[in-house]
Amino acid sequence: MMLPIFPAQALDSSVLTTVWIGLCVITFFNLRFGTTVAGLVVPGYLVPLLLVKPTSVAVIWTEAVVTYLLARLLADYLMRRTGSCTMFGRDRFFALLLISVLVRTVFDGFLLPWAGSWLSANGVAFDYHNNLYSFGLVIIALTANQMWNAGMVRGIGVFVLYVGLTFAIVRGLLIPYTNFDIAGLGFLYEGLATDILASPKAYLILLSTAFIASRMNLVYGWEFSGILIPALLALQWFQPTKLLISLVEAGIIFSIGHAALQLPMFRRMNMEGSRLMLLFFTCGYLYKLALGYALELFAPSIKASDYFAFGYLLSTLIAVKMHQKQITWQITRTTVQTSVMGLALASVAGYALVLLVPPHAASAAAQPGVLQARAPSAATLAQALTDRKRHFYESDRSPVALQYSAPQLQQFGDGVRALLRYRDDPRPALLGSGAQSLDRGGFVVERVRDWLVVRDRDARRGSGLYAINLHPRDRLAVEVPAPIDEPGVFEAAAQLVQADGHATFASAGTRRDLQPNGDANVLRNAELPFAIFHAAAGAEGVLQVRGQTSKLGEDPPAQLWVQREMPGGVDPARLARFTGPVNTRFGRRPSVNPLRDASTAPLAELLLGRPARLRLIARALQSTRATRIDQIQRVDGFLYAWLVQRRDAIASAGSGRYQPPALGDLLYLQAEVIEPLQTLASTWRVRRDED
Repeated sequence: MMLPIFPAQALDSSVLTTVWIGLCVITFFNLRFGTTVAGLVVPGYLVPLLLVKPTSVAVIWTEAVVTYLLARLLADYLMRRTGSCTMFGRDRFFALLLISVLVRTVFDGFLLPWAGSWLSANGVAFDYHNNLYSFGLVIIALTANQMWNAGMVRGIGVFVLYVGLTFAIVRGLLIPYTNFDIAGLGFLYEGLATDILASPKAYLILLSTAFIASRMNLVYGWEFSGILIPALLALQWFQPTKLLISLVEAGIIFSIGHAALQLPMFRRMNMEGSRLMLLFFTCGYLYKLALGYALELFAPSIKASDYFAFGYLLSTLIAVKMHQKQITWQITRTTVQTSVMGLALASVAGYALVLLVPPHAASAAAQPGVLQARAPSAATLAQALTDRKRHFYESDRSPVALQYSAPQLQQFGDGVRALLRYRDDPRPALLGSGAQSLDRGGFVVERVRDWLVVRDRDARRGSGLYAINLHPRDRLAVEVPAPIDEPGVFEAAAQLVQADGHATFASAGTRRDLQPNGDANVLRNAELPFAIFHAAAGAEGVLQVRGQTSKLGEDPPAQLWVQREMPGGVDPARLARFTGPVNTRFGRRPSVNPLRDASTAPLAELLLGRPARLRLIARALQSTRATRIDQIQRVDGFLYAWLVQRRDAIASAGSGRYQPPALGDLLYLQAEVIEPLQTLASTWRVRRDED
């Protein structure tokens, strides 16, 4: 029995739920046994990782221990020997935060990739690119701080107790008996938290604001419920709406919590410490739950999580401090003021670093990009994409399939964003910059008429194919998540995007079940080029083209599922001219698709049966020049004449023109030609009788 207690696109796949359970566990042990309260968010944050990426949890724990030991070395030896004062309070936590950033940079940027490559070189089958790294902007510092408060041995024991019990509750009760789902782990966490090398600006802002907050607390006595509060708010100045939502939510939680404290059951309790924190967080969680249900009922086109505060405990901590000081406006003002000061300091420091350390690549005029070395192709986009599709099969038995380092993914994202800017502002410098970034990431760019096609230099990695229209009619991003598992969908989508002139095209490049852990499914894994391209190109609307199965001889109408609102560029009437009848449905299609659920842009899914796919593919045949034959011919005679006319394309014996097919070519021939012909031959009598 499953209880659907969580509203869709709100808390059914949110770390907030596991954080609340972890906070309940911490509060219970703190009140009953007096354990430490530090690191309130840590157990709930780590449990989803422990379920899907346990190696990352081990990395986080290791980096936290190293951070603690280095901080102890600094405090107990270096500072004492130099006559400095002992670290405590905000200064100690800032030191832990700074050391944790340095430790994570060294581990995730150098030590762990080296260790992973060494293991692979010595025959240990381990996908270290997708597993051997840590998560979280501040989780490592919070974990190290918990060890500091309780001592290393006891701190580790308490840490294991908190995480273990939270894990048992989530795994044993929450997942089996409710609609909570953590299938798309990569989409549950904030994007800044997954890759330290890809977000240096965020860490510069975080550290600058935390330092200023510690000084403001020391000099003026300003209270923030911790120096991380203004630091996390400072990250949101690039999204002012999210900043405003966070402050408004803090005010709502304060109002609800203040009203709850007037109830008789709470007035007789000592509501301080972890008990007060749990009450206010529960008030905020219930508010989010009510908001999710209200939007699902009255405004299904709006994604509820877009109106949640940033982070997990940010708004709750602000509300608690408002209650403790009873100065709502002053707390808000000092917190926002400190965040602005930190952002200003980080901006000045960032520009100074840019001036001192010039960018890696010079201008496009000085260093010509990769693209300029390639002549534009004369083929149409659909022809070029279809020709490249045969390389998808090279990843089937490849040891390097979906193996990317963090810098390679970062270069891919930078290159795609530069090409998208070039589309809107056709300056050669942008084109050269995008081509160079993609080249450093292992990708190449080719010009196909008015399209820029991006592909992997090593087809064995199965990165897929991506195309950007330089003169689009709209801003729609067309995506094919399963080009191999759903035959004909890739070709149909290519014809659709070419006929309608949509903005971009993206296709996965492997089978969904290529890896047993599900990492090859582009709809679940946020650390693949497909998801990065989706985030960069799909901001204004996405159409995912999928296949639907049908019984033999049936011609089901195409289904268009619109999740919240119709994306711009999707016209059901025009689609019907290509595919036949289209049934439009508004709502969330009952399928596991974390990429869809995490998307904030308008998104629709087009499901095509086999006849509908063939109608779209037939558009390519209509544009070719075919010879009309009026007389009746035998099939074998026609095929013999056709081979004679094309005898130059067949390598004769001893000519030296024969090219042995690669494994990918043979797999392509088997999957795309031989198996469909065998299926057709085995069902031919049934089809003929039904016709």
